[in-house]
Amino acid sequence: MNNHPLVSIAFLTALFILSSSCFGQWEPDVRLTDDPAESRPPQNNARSIAAYGSLVIVVWTDSRDGSGEIYFKRSKNGGTTWEKDRRLTNNPNVSVNPSVSISGSVVHLVWEEDRNGNNEIYYKRSLDKGETWGQDQRLTNDSASSLNPSLATTGPNLHIVWQDNRDGVATNENEVDNYEVYYKSSKDSGRSWHVRSLPASLIQRDKRLTQNIGHSYLPGISASGSNVHVVWSDARENNFEIFYKRSTDGGLHWDPDRRLTNTSSPSTYPSICAEKSSVHVVWQEYLTGNREIFYKRSPDTGTTWGEDTRLTNNSSISSSPSIATLDRGVHVVWADYRDGNEEIYYKRSRDDGITWGPDTRLTNSPGYSTNPGVSVTGKAVHVMWVDFRDGNPEIYYKRNQTGNTN
Repeated sequence: MNNHPLVSIAFLTALFILSSSCFGQWEPDVRLTDDPAESRPPQNNARSIAAYGSLVIVVWTDSRDGSGEIYFKRSKNGGTTWEKDRRLTNNPNVSVNPSVSISGSVVHLVWEEDRNGNNEIYYKRSLDKGETWGQDQRLTNDSASSLNPSLATTGPNLHIVWQDNRDGVATNENEVDNYEVYYKSSKDSGRSWHVRSLPASLIQRDKRLTQNIGHSYLPGISASGSNVHVVWSDARENNFEIFYKRSTDGGLHWDPDRRLTNTSSPSTYPSICAEKSSVHVVWQEYLTGNREIFYKRSPDTGTTWGEDTRLTNNSSISSSPSIATLDRGVHVVWADYRDGNEEIYYKRSRDDGITWGPDTRLTNSPGYSTNPGVSVTGKAVHVMWVDFRDGNPEIYYKRNQTGNTN
């Protein structure tokens, strides 16, 4: 055996580099659901996965019980192992489009449901990291449809947005409903809901954020401290564009709407994340003749915005982006057809969205993979999506334990 010190050092160095490279890569796919029915995450930009410390939670709609119900699954060790699926709703009507957020030991969940004859927004919470759950709370109560909720939390402050057509419900088949974006908040970790500090008689009043004759739909929300940021797709300019609105006092007052895109083709499905003064938005756009993923950044809490950045560039469809940020790392996932079938792709910025690394293909299955969600905690990046490789839609998960390092 050669015991020369230079040889030993070279060997150990090579072994360290190899180990670090392997450890820093994406781990194999993990199948989270296994039943003959459909399991699907929301198709809007709501958060279907949330991570906080070593706790990772995934939510989705599942039809294994005959109608769509909200299910969740959790890992208490950062995604290494997963507990059994748990059913969170139980009624004969469809429950869809869940959005989840974690703040300390409290897990918050919102979704839409038609148990009362029309779609309303519901909420429930767990005070012990998802071990036990409280009762369902109905957050909206009007005769129109309340759809596609999105949830954000900062400590005990909860912020929810959704689309609602209570302001322009079609009266005949030749008319089109006019959806607007609405907002609701809780300042006490979901115990009570309000849009500001008002007398008890006014608690539960919803706040209308948009007011125009075009559709405002698929809103997304993010919060950092007292700053609350909302994006949505809006047709007020006779073309779907991405609009933005912010509150700098925790949802009490709101700045005017701001148009973030200005193109001749539709811009849809926005996703937003914020950390400190940085705000990041991604969306899908038809500018180049097919759908591509675009990105925009504000370095000053939404006051000014940089130019649009095109993140994908191929002849196939790129769609359904989701974005997350932590410690200047910005992470985007989306569905992409460049490989002949729909696969999940990933892209990362190490410097707060200024520059971007190459695309990384995360899936390689015979069935298509779509509707991804992403969350970041510590150094780890967590991704979930729906996958058809098993013959029916199932929920899959993947992680990179050192994906959020520079």
